[in-house]
Amino acid sequence: MWTRHWFVICVVILFAANGCISSDDSGGGGAFNSGIEGSKTIDALTDSELQDVCDSSADYVRSFVASGDYEEFACRTIAIVQAVQTGGDQMMSTCTSTYDQCRQDFMATVKSPTNCVKPSGCTATLDDLQQCLTDQASSFGSLDVPSCAEADFSEQGLTDLMSQLEMGDPDSCVTLESECPEVTDLINPDVQASGIPGA
Repeated sequence: MWTRHWFVICVVILFAANGCISSDDSGGGGAFNSGIEGSKTIDALTDSELQDVCDSSADYVRSFVASGDYEEFACRTIAIVQAVQTGGDQMMSTCTSTYDQCRQDFMATVKSPTNCVKPSGCTATLDDLQQCLTDQASSFGSLDVPSCAEADFSEQGLTDLMSQLEMGDPDSCVTLESECPEVTDLINPDVQASGIPGA
């Protein structure tokens, strides 16, 4: 299954399973480019080129994780979810304290994909893969997680927020996955977060 918005989805899972924040990112805002000839088909990549693709996808994610945008996004989402789980009259204070603690303690590291294996028979090009990841990054800009002061703490408000965070894949990714279902392993870096309040 295609894991778009890796960190978005796992922020929510984190509360239930104390898992990782496995993330999509905006890669610092630019287009993803592995540095390899884009017209080359994925099944024609050498072992060295394949590793370069995996490593460069991690670098792309890492550049975003290093920015304040990732931390702000994650901490706002975590704070709102924690507040709604707490319920009652303390939701605003819970949201604020959780957010403050998250911003103080939050740390994230990015590792290259652990399953960097060439998909068999994948005739999609590297340009196709790079476009998919670039489109994922661009779509991040459409997400707007409110601050605690702006948040709607009702069940419907949380439902609306989760619906926004779980938007569908860009068309380029849908097409790529239909041609090469296993190709997602090449651009799914492992993003581990610590210092998450309530985790």
